Amino acid sequence: MKRHLISLLACGLGLPGSALADSSVIGLTRDGTNRGSGIVAEYHWTGALAEGDRFTAGWATSVLADNNHNGFVGFGVSAEYQISGQNFIEASFMPGYYKEGDVDLGGHMHFRSTLGIGTNITDSAALSFAFSHISNGGLNDRNPGMDMVMLRLTRRY
Repeated sequence: MKRHLISLLACGLGLPGSALADSSVIGLTRDGTNRGSGIVAEYHWTGALAEGDRFTAGWATSVLADNNHNGFVGFGVSAEYQISGQNFIEASFMPGYYKEGDVDLGGHMHFRSTLGIGTNITDSAALSFAFSHISNGGLNDRNPGMDMVMLRLTRRY
């Protein structure tokens, strides 16, 4: 699974922007509660929903896999607000499918919310640190949720 995800991500980051999305994200994740580490890959259609001088919002999709054999695939909205010329705040919300591995979060329908802060390191690349939470939102009786921190690299097209 991880080998396929890494291959897909390598191909995706090498394609021109018009073939995929306005930005691609790759990141490392760490879940302190369950001691899991993983990788996340995302595609963002920046400005598809709203665009201003310092704010953009658009559609986004995400794939997550960790060493506890858990996985998440989601689709939702993402937003970015430029604090200054170089720094920004990012947020996203994605309903999706949770594949249970070693960590039972109660069912398969889950929601991922993410909030991060980052800096543009070039015109086409950014580095960010984000906090993410995955939960079934109370759809099932069992809902322990999963909290992660992420170090993310974004490539803008």
